[in-house]
Amino acid sequence: RVEFSQDFDKVQLHRSNANGDLFPRLAWDGVNPTGFTVVVMTTPLDTSKALIPGVAWSVNMSDRDVFPISNDTFGVSLLADYSMWDPIFGAYRVSSASAAPLVGLFPFGQGQLVIGKQRSIYRAINFSGDLSTAAIEVVTNEVGVWARLSFKMIGSDAIFLARTGFYRMSQTDQTLLQTSPVPVGAHQDALGRVTDPIAPLIARINWAYADKAVSAVLSPYYFCAVPIDGSTVNNAVLVYNTISDSWDAYDT
Repeated sequence: RVEFSQDFDKVQLHRSNANGDLFPRLAWDGVNPTGFTVVVMTTPLDTSKALIPGVAWSVNMSDRDVFPISNDTFGVSLLADYSMWDPIFGAYRVSSASAAPLVGLFPFGQGQLVIGKQRSIYRAINFSGDLSTAAIEVVTNEVGVWARLSFKMIGSDAIFLARTGFYRMSQTDQTLLQTSPVPVGAHQDALGRVTDPIAPLIARINWAYADKAVSAVLSPYYFCAVPIDGSTVNNAVLVYNTISDSWDAYDT
């Protein structure tokens, strides 16, 4: 499995296999005719730091490479140096209260990093520059991010696939994040009853393989490919209209 990420002036290539084995990172500056080469420490004599580990994926946040370590821990590289990290001060624990895996890490602006686990969502605040004041807070324990590549920003909001449908995350003010109380496209009446027209289709998703769902945004539409009717690969594309807050169609 191969995935790319952009870090400063380099493109990183992450490699993993179906058994969960990880391989050293490769990087390319877009110019070197050799192509991708194995990432090495910029200052190998600095014994207080370590080589950035090989991981299945990573993201860039405020001039740092941010990557998963375990089900409840993620790491960050040195500032403006994706090749090295501090294993002691550069590792952040999210929560050990749940065995649900850490699914994704998503920059959200205003120095906030959204941390999606399968059944909960957290955020790291003050996550830029000097990280000595960074802190991790709970956003919700009601829903989580089921598929990392389903998470997409639409303007200042994000849409993602959770176990019970698709949800929207918004920044309610300069400091707070909030997830929608009901799935997108669903409506709640005065008595609290929820009507969700896409619920029958959501029930057809093969959740054992839905973590591989992928999405794209072409304004005003959000597209998400999911496996339905027992398929082990994505075989249906759901189309959500972000302006009308409705599911317009799905293609198989």
